[in-house]
Amino acid sequence: MRIVFAVLILLVGIAAGWDPLFEEPVLMDQTVGGCADPFVADWNDDGLDDLIVGQYAGGRIKWFENTGSAGNPAFASAVVLQADGSNISVGGT
Repeated sequence: MRIVFAVLILLVGIAAGWDPLFEEPVLMDQTVGGCADPFVADWNDDGLDDLIVGQYAGGRIKWFENTGSAGNPAFASAVVLQADGSNISVGGT
């Protein structure tokens, strides 16, 4: 049996260009399945960037709502995305 998991670490960029600058990394209190693929998007159209995480292990897509602000994001617990009452699955193991 193989157990795989990933931990999310938030890096907020405060400068761009040739010499990017980031705030201190923040270990999020969220654990996702292995081979996680995070993406930032305003999923619920509230003007704040939320976190969408696809995961190969289990094939689920999770939404972490930004309950903070644009400059100080905070994320709610994960919600597995559904369509027609069923979890969306993108395959995986």
